[in-house]
Amino acid sequence: MKISRSKNDSLLAVFFYRQFMLKKWIVVNLLFLLWAWPSNGKCQGNPSSEFDLVLECFTPNIIYLGDITTRELVKATIINTQNIPLEAASIQFDILRNNVLLYSVKTENQINIPHDQLNLSINNLDLFGRNSRFNLIEKNRTPLFNQLLSSAGKTGVIPEGEYAIQAKLKDVQNVVLAEDFCTIMLSSESVFDLELLSPGEIHSFDPAEISTPLPFFQWISKGEKFNFFLYEVQPGRSIEETVQARPIFYIKNYPGTTLLYPLAAQMLEPGKTYAWLVQLVGEGLSGDEVVKESEIYTFRVAEAVQPVAEFWGFLPPAISGNIQAATQGCSGETIVTLNGRRIELEELYEIFRRIQAEDLVVRRVIR
Repeated sequence: MKISRSKNDSLLAVFFYRQFMLKKWIVVNLLFLLWAWPSNGKCQGNPSSEFDLVLECFTPNIIYLGDITTRELVKATIINTQNIPLEAASIQFDILRNNVLLYSVKTENQINIPHDQLNLSINNLDLFGRNSRFNLIEKNRTPLFNQLLSSAGKTGVIPEGEYAIQAKLKDVQNVVLAEDFCTIMLSSESVFDLELLSPGEIHSFDPAEISTPLPFFQWISKGEKFNFFLYEVQPGRSIEETVQARPIFYIKNYPGTTLLYPLAAQMLEPGKTYAWLVQLVGEGLSGDEVVKESEIYTFRVAEAVQPVAEFWGFLPPAISGNIQAATQGCSGETIVTLNGRRIELEELYEIFRRIQAEDLVVRRVIR
């Protein structure tokens, strides 16, 4: 049987065929354009997956309000995984305290990333100062940031808390390519408390008297490192002038809050007055720095002292060295006997400590 088609049927078939081919052509060309069209100033690919940003924060204990330094605060490492240079990028920095935004700033599009890696050393001048190495735009100082500065103006230091620095790498179209954050923990003021205990008392014209030329110095602090200074008070010289002179004994970065005056140091003389102070050392933006200084204590060595100095003097140099090491928490190997009984150096050190505190009196030394 022969099937006949009308002319209208033939025209309709041709129309649908052309529509199908047109759609096919459009789809193929769109796929090609999506594959070949450059994205965000780069040749191809997802920008957020082709850059890595790694932040490392320097972690000071304290930041002074006026601490203007070029020491590194944040290290930013930008890793280019697509091996194609990117020009005119920018970085936005957000600074938060206890997860609340304080300050935000963006660099102008002037960062050129090479085909492999870019290392940036960021200091506080770069983020806040007028002498930044970057052209800073889009600055945003929140009211909370202004309150923090007002509070810091009263104490001279940035308040305690957990601070976070967030960074976002952006292209010329302000699209985020990579981001990271790091934290800085600033200690509370209690960490920086510093109080002297003994010997002596706050400077006066009638200083407290001690009965030994080998004092046992004690102070209270939650800090870990200290500078210790001891001065001789000359007649007619003020206490301010005294501590400006050369100390007769000092120790830098001492790791403790007690110090037995060492035998190797200049012996303190009966009848003379001495002044001492301690500085708390913390890690700031400029490295190890003095974060607090104690009051000045003075004391006088009595004219008639216990024969503890003579007791020290009878010890052989090897034992003396080991005893001095024992005051720093170390143990020596020298055998020491007391009344025929072997004692450890720590026990001997405790005896000396009691002598200094006048809890134990030495009545006679037998060589």
